Amino acid sequence: MLIRGINKRFTAFKYSKIAPVFVLVSLFIWLTSALSEQHSAEVPVYISYTELDNHQYLESSEPQKATILCAGTGFRLMLARMFPQTISVIASDLEQQHGTFDIQKRVLVAYIENHFDGNLMVDFQNLVALKTPIRKAVGRSLAVRVIDSVAVKAGYGWTSNYTFTPDSLYVSGPEAVIKTLEYAYVTHGFSSPTAENIDTTFNLIEHDKGPLQWSQTEVRAQRAVSRFTEHSLRVPIEVLQTNNQVEIQLIPRHTEVFLSVPLDIVKQLKPTDFRVVCEYNERLSSGVLPLSVLESPKQVRILRLNPKEVQFLVRK
Repeated sequence: MLIRGINKRFTAFKYSKIAPVFVLVSLFIWLTSALSEQHSAEVPVYISYTELDNHQYLESSEPQKATILCAGTGFRLMLARMFPQTISVIASDLEQQHGTFDIQKRVLVAYIENHFDGNLMVDFQNLVALKTPIRKAVGRSLAVRVIDSVAVKAGYGWTSNYTFTPDSLYVSGPEAVIKTLEYAYVTHGFSSPTAENIDTTFNLIEHDKGPLQWSQTEVRAQRAVSRFTEHSLRVPIEVLQTNNQVEIQLIPRHTEVFLSVPLDIVKQLKPTDFRVVCEYNERLSSGVLPLSVLESPKQVRILRLNPKEVQFLVRK
């Protein structure tokens, strides 16, 4: 009796260990069979848009989420649902309708099925064209301007204006935003005063007013700098008058013009390079005429005149 009871317990114990294995094997076979069969399910995908042209802009830079009914094996559908894929769509493949761009059914099917290497097939009958966040853009060319100045070291000064290459940039985007733009502003990377000519790259300051697309985000900037010195010239004074019936005699007839001038051209300056004038008319209430510099070389800075006003005598 004792031996028979031991045998029964041993047999029951043996079967109790085999049972879980049997269940697991059965579950594996069933799952493999189920995942190998064809099924249909909604698959989430994210669509990003590339190669936008100058007549298109994106309302949102985030990938567009879409849910597509697809057919495929259970295994493929499970992976596609667990790990949503991002599909890149070329913007030129889209058709424009009333200012918006749609992905037509045949184009959408081709992109999705190519992405999944034909392992998932799109249900064409239940598919509709997908409206995208791409909108029609307008564009214009804007002249380049630097928004912040570059300081020069003491004793130095600029001898030319900025030259930009290119001197204008093309920008496209929403019409309401484009209308508000005046210039394509760029900024420099100088943190300290310079004594060298500028020939470097300035970066575009991108606006946060809306989605804009620029032809480029860098320009070449050039500007000449030179060492300056102070200089003075004795220049004759010219009288501007509306009534030529009278003769105006100035006291004195010359003024000393004090200048800040580039060192390399100081010896080339002549009094005839400057035009200092005063204006006379018969309704003057004072006995002096103020002086002003009407013409001077571009690179020269006028510091002061001595005297800055003159007396006069009228001879009829």
